[in-house]
Amino acid sequence: MVHTFQGQPVPLIRDRYRGVLDQIMARHRIPVPARLPSPVVSANASFAEVVQNTDWFCWRYDRPPQQPYRYRRYHEVLGHMTPSGQRGAHVDIGCGAGLFSWVFLDWDLENNLPYDRIDLYGLDHSRAMIRLAQQMRLGLIPSIPNYPALRCTHSVNALLQALSQHHSAGTDYTITFGHVLVQAPNAIPDFARVVAHIMGLLDAQPNCVVLAVDARGASGQFAQQWTALLEGLSKIGIQHRQKAVQQTWINDDSSAKIAWLTRVAR
Repeated sequence: MVHTFQGQPVPLIRDRYRGVLDQIMARHRIPVPARLPSPVVSANASFAEVVQNTDWFCWRYDRPPQQPYRYRRYHEVLGHMTPSGQRGAHVDIGCGAGLFSWVFLDWDLENNLPYDRIDLYGLDHSRAMIRLAQQMRLGLIPSIPNYPALRCTHSVNALLQALSQHHSAGTDYTITFGHVLVQAPNAIPDFARVVAHIMGLLDAQPNCVVLAVDARGASGQFAQQWTALLEGLSKIGIQHRQKAVQQTWINDDSSAKIAWLTRVAR
């Protein structure tokens, strides 16, 4: 599908990323996974392992009419937001190869937000995933030449430094957790640290929203980790206002969450 922006046809990343992933697999001679990979990617996973994981969970495992399943779930949850028209930053925690950022960029395009007003950040404990995310961006650039810079890292400290260095006044922040809260329960303090850092950058006007989507079969664990994150933020003076996620055939309030954040006045 091609979207028209300011009178010019612009392709959606949704229709390009599978082809780019195929090219990477062919270039590195990585075979299609013969069976279901583990949904949890270890920090020391090989490049071949993270490519196969992405190939399986981002499209090959999907069947019509679900395709692309995770993309569609993320897109639906983003649809609960109304763009303010201000500069926007997307901080993807547990970014993997970048799926949530692809959804975010397509959503921006659909809402007539230019890519030159978008900042992208990512955090993933796997160095191989960070390498794949950058290769995916490079592979998408021929179709989408104005693709924003991708500042992704495996280090929380490096992410905080990048956020401080590149922050612009008046920026709205969207923080996403795509299939990571259940998979990394011990990382909740680090995740809260990233959110708190972002809130410390904001002035009175911009918005900060947190979205999380996880496996529908792990709703109990997901609720526990989501609550732990929000409670951790409350303890350091960051309040939240949740909004129920509309129930559809691929999403509901037990497997997807959304909350707007504000700081308690001191």
